[in-house]
Amino acid sequence: MNNIGQYYEILGLKPGVSLAKIKQAYRSLVMAWHPDRFPHHPQLQQQAQEKIKIINEAYAIVKSCQTLADHQHCLGQGNAGGSLDREIYYKIIIFSWTLSWFILVVLSSYQ
Repeated sequence: MNNIGQYYEILGLKPGVSLAKIKQAYRSLVMAWHPDRFPHHPQLQQQAQEKIKIINEAYAIVKSCQTLADHQHCLGQGNAGGSLDREIYYKIIIFSWTLSWFILVVLSSYQ
């Protein structure tokens, strides 16, 4: 996907909603589509696994765009192949992990 509007649509939201609404919509969808809800229906469980992957991707992108609103990807100007979306997503994940690690190191040094 290369349009942020599509990610909001997956979550059942319109662009511009608050982060709290995004989290609420995400949690509702995860509760509804969690694969563990279908233990005796393998076909439904498989569909739920596929749906949850899509929901997780949409949530990660929409949430990241809340903090990186000026980014080209978040403005819906991604390329047709979608590689920019995935590249930005991975950079955001790596940055988040690095920042978390740094905070952990700094806080542990003060004890």
